[in-house]
Amino acid sequence: MMKKIQFSFLLLFCVSSLSLQAQYFGRNKAAYESFDFNVTRSKHFDIYTYMENQNVRNDLIKYSEIWYTLHQNILRDTLIPQNPLIFYNDHADFQQTNAINGNIGVGTGGVTEAFKNRVIMPVALSNQAT
Repeated sequence: MMKKIQFSFLLLFCVSSLSLQAQYFGRNKAAYESFDFNVTRSKHFDIYTYMENQNVRNDLIKYSEIWYTLHQNILRDTLIPQNPLIFYNDHADFQQTNAINGNIGVGTGGVTEAFKNRVIMPVALSNQAT
């Protein structure tokens, strides 16, 4: 009988501690800026950016298509056409995204969403880091 009581208290403690993680629900991420995204279509991707510099957009398109070719050659696989790629100008803007739920840590370099087949990432300081 005593073991059943101890087990029920242990179970109650575990269930109540799980509900503490749900306390974040309902809070919004801090949004300091509003972004006006433009869509640029390439052969295999829809690239969403708000950057005004056309050269940066063209570089993102070029590097995305190079990545697609490498992916196709190495893995012998193709992607569903027109996958969305969402690029942010820097990591601070990327942390404000509402495309995904939850907070984004400082070390997160990008997010791939399996259900919506999209990639969300910031443009880094160097091409190699991006």
